[in-house]
Amino acid sequence: MKKIKIIHIISEFDIGGVESFLMDFFKKNDNKKIENVVIVHGSSEGSMEKEAKKLGVEFLHLPRVSKNFFVYLYRVYIILKKDFDIVHVHLNHYSFLVLLISILANKKIRICHAHGVIDKISIKTKMMAYLSKILSTERVACSKMAGESIFKSKNTKIIHNSTGLNNFKYDNKVREDLRSYFEIKEKDTVVIQVGRFVESKNHIFSLSLFEEVVKKNKTIKLFLIGEGELETLIKKECLDRKIEKQVFFLKKDSPVSDYLSMADIFIMPSQKEGLGIAALEAQASGINSIISTEVPKEIILNKNVKYINLNNKKEWIKSIELFSEDNHTNREYESINTLTSKYNSKLSENDLMKFYKGIFL
Repeated sequence: MKKIKIIHIISEFDIGGVESFLMDFFKKNDNKKIENVVIVHGSSEGSMEKEAKKLGVEFLHLPRVSKNFFVYLYRVYIILKKDFDIVHVHLNHYSFLVLLISILANKKIRICHAHGVIDKISIKTKMMAYLSKILSTERVACSKMAGESIFKSKNTKIIHNSTGLNNFKYDNKVREDLRSYFEIKEKDTVVIQVGRFVESKNHIFSLSLFEEVVKKNKTIKLFLIGEGELETLIKKECLDRKIEKQVFFLKKDSPVSDYLSMADIFIMPSQKEGLGIAALEAQASGINSIISTEVPKEIILNKNVKYINLNNKKEWIKSIELFSEDNHTNREYESINTLTSKYNSKLSENDLMKFYKGIFL
């Protein structure tokens, strides 16, 4: 079989759901069968890029389109004129620009991959999403919600954003060690949220919940893992709400699997999610979880998940209080149960491999 040459176009290769999805594929990819090249935007090397290079993945850095629109288009065109078999674009509704250049570069297979949903619907975003749909030859989404949001169609190939779930298996020894390090008693409740400090992750909502819960439970702790443009604002919000002593900020490269084992409750109050890989990872750890109804329901894999509308703040508070009384009783069982799910990274990696072969051969 002829080696398939694929070029992926992504915003950056930092820590995130799309990057984790691609890294899983790169790790299991047979370089004799598929060659992967990645276009990223900006000059800085993403935190996952070095690892991907060791796997034989080539990276090409381009200045962001906002720097010089026409120079950007020309440079993309020059790259795509090379002998790539498949152009795989991971930019959601902004994919249309690269897809248009792909047509000019005479690329026959053009994949538009929706990894998220449109957060601000306008005539502009609708038009960009529509163009991405008609300029692509193949449409893929990480969930039904993402597919319908971007492509307005149910006839979309669904390939779930897998993650190495085995890496998130509950570890009681890690739990004990981390709690000892932070001087947290076993009876004390730890809530955790994982995600960039951006508006869509809804950290201010989390702090408003926590402010109420702390009034009844003085020993409860909140750990926030991530970085982002709103980090300073969120830290100030903690001070204003007088909960700064109960809230811990951890960098985005912190070992999430370890902190999930340490914690008792995972929350994802997102205003939008294409799939929500962090929720998958939390369930792999067997932790009690509370997830916004703006997250695709197909992410729910086990029974210790509450799926609550963001408008129902009282129910969120009540759920945190109820889960606080149920400290990791069945963590091992729920963890193993999730690890056998359809989101196992091997299954999703096979789905992507089969998809490539199906459209190329």
